[in-house]
Amino acid sequence: QQQQQQQEQEQEQHNLGQMHGLRQALAQQQQPQMQSQEQALQVQHEQQMREQQLREQQAREHVLREQQAREQQLREQQEQQLREQQLRDQQLKEQQLKDQQLEEQQLREQQLREQQLKEQQLREQQLREQ
Repeated sequence: QQQQQQQEQEQEQHNLGQMHGLRQALAQQQQPQMQSQEQALQVQHEQQMREQQLREQQAREHVLREQQAREQQLREQQEQQLREQQLRDQQLKEQQLKDQQLEEQQLREQQLREQQLKEQQLREQQLREQ
């Protein structure tokens, strides 16, 4: 009986020792596991930060491209308006020149008619005086 109790005690000691050994082994396993979890979290955090920075960079570039496109569009509109204004100015000058030439021609024709009329009157007067 005593021998059986001693065997049981030894068995229990052995079991306890095994349990303690298991606990230690488990704790040792968990320690690197926790470290690797922390590392994984750190890596995940860094990845998220990089993604956030990339999104912010892309957003800035998008805003910049939109602004540049608006400025380009504005420049093109201004250039178009300038070309249209220059064309209108050119057409106006040409019209004024045509008007001026027409006026000068009409004036010459008027002077010619007056000259012819004077000469006609002069001839008629000379005829009457004869």
